[in-house]
Amino acid sequence: MTKLILLISLLPIILSVVVRKFFCDRGVRSAGNAETSRTGRELAELLLSKAGISGEVEVVEKRRTEVKVGEPVKLVLTKRLAGAKNVVALGEVALLCGHALVATSNPDLLKWRQWAVKFSFAFPIFTLVVLIFAVVVAKIPASLGLALAAAALGAGSLMSLLSLQVEVQGARMMATIIDESRIFPRLRESEAVALACKSLAYRQAVPGAIEILNDGIDNDCDGEEISFIDNDGDGWDHLEDCDDEDPDVYPGSHAIEVPFDGIDQDCDGEDVCHDLNCDGWPDLIVPGHYSDNN
Repeated sequence: MTKLILLISLLPIILSVVVRKFFCDRGVRSAGNAETSRTGRELAELLLSKAGISGEVEVVEKRRTEVKVGEPVKLVLTKRLAGAKNVVALGEVALLCGHALVATSNPDLLKWRQWAVKFSFAFPIFTLVVLIFAVVVAKIPASLGLALAAAALGAGSLMSLLSLQVEVQGARMMATIIDESRIFPRLRESEAVALACKSLAYRQAVPGAIEILNDGIDNDCDGEEISFIDNDGDGWDHLEDCDDEDPDVYPGSHAIEVPFDGIDQDCDGEDVCHDLNCDGWPDLIVPGHYSDNN
């Protein structure tokens, strides 16, 4: 019986991880994380205006990102997101705008999704605490406790998957607006942010209780990532760093760019350089006088 419970519980967990890795992580990597010409707040205001809901949604800045259902709907950005210009951050802003759009058209649907996200985090944690107490005090078999813990996590995964369509629906609407409107002056920027937005919609396929997976994405949508992967120790996580194995390569780096070698040394989203010595710093050209007598 214990093995059967464990086996059944693992199915939604495995499915949620596969969905997350296939639809979210791959898309985020494909989108890249180059700098764009818009800040997060600028993008939010433009998207809300294009969606025709700017009068129903108020954009504010606080410590945690969220969308609060009410009149008006409040789209809360952290200062980091409001000022960010990189693709992944703007994809997250666009996704939040999608939540705001759902909140204006069907607030109960968004409330249900938000409840499901909280359930996927709180229920497994609460169950684990109770089971630890039961194993230690009530002396229930450890194998049964493990099976019940897996069942709780499986229930959280199932709830995340069932309500995931709300995220996907909002993301697709925002991605369509980005693709069809001239939100960004460059087509490449529009395509990257739209892809990031659609990909990030699947990040919560994995329940918030598995935030400890250390994957660099805010699974439980609390505005903070508990931990992140920084393989080269340069202060940029594996989603933002275009080469997380080289400490000299990171966004804003002045590593020497070698044009068209297939490697983005200075992590600016392009395999070309824009100055004479390819170090990313503006060139200082001093005019001189040339004479045949010299």
